[in-house]
Amino acid sequence: MGLFSFIKKQLLEVIQCKDISKDTIVSRFVLKDREEIMNSSTLIVGPTQTAIFVHKGEVCDIFGPGTYKLATENIPFLTKILSLPTGGNSPIDADIYFINMQQFTGIKWGTQNPIMMRDKEFGNIRLRGFGVYSFKVDNPKMFMTEMFGQNQVFKVSDVETQIKPMLVESLTDAIAESKISALDLASNYNEFSTNILNCATTKFGKFGLKLCTVVIENLSLPEEVEKALDERTKLGV
Repeated sequence: MGLFSFIKKQLLEVIQCKDISKDTIVSRFVLKDREEIMNSSTLIVGPTQTAIFVHKGEVCDIFGPGTYKLATENIPFLTKILSLPTGGNSPIDADIYFINMQQFTGIKWGTQNPIMMRDKEFGNIRLRGFGVYSFKVDNPKMFMTEMFGQNQVFKVSDVETQIKPMLVESLTDAIAESKISALDLASNYNEFSTNILNCATTKFGKFGLKLCTVVIENLSLPEEVEKALDERTKLGV
């Protein structure tokens, strides 16, 4: 019976995440049936990854890119687990999450509802806009604590509902602070993008994220304002 119990379990020697997709932010490492993570296993973290060990709901150890031997000599968390009177061979009781640290690019944004702009000549104007942006995980521990929790998989689509409103809010702040007239909106997209990044730093940082780039493809004015601008252009000519 003792021999049968021993061969029933497979000792996991290498822990790595090879197939994390380009739109996956977090992937939980799943043990196959009968596998156990044992002392002296090897952890391989890819060049654009971070690995997080979670024990009883608490973040214990974080590993950047590289190869690690899971032993008590270099991992404080394992020191506690393996200090139990089991001869140093007890399985490592922890969940492992691999976080994709690369930039997620080409994500579309748009104003679901018009945003207000106060213009000296036309008064209060309702603007609509759209474009693309990119972001990345900047603080893995905070991102896990504040956003993705302990989900099996966490994708870009799972965070969009949270970060798109923050981006639009930052755009609203940038337009209000700039005091640029409606006539000059199109020529100041780059300035708006820079201001959005500045405004969004704190908002995204609270979730362990970083807004990397924002591209404004269009800010559209109400039809009546565009007609008034066209008439003014004709008179100027």
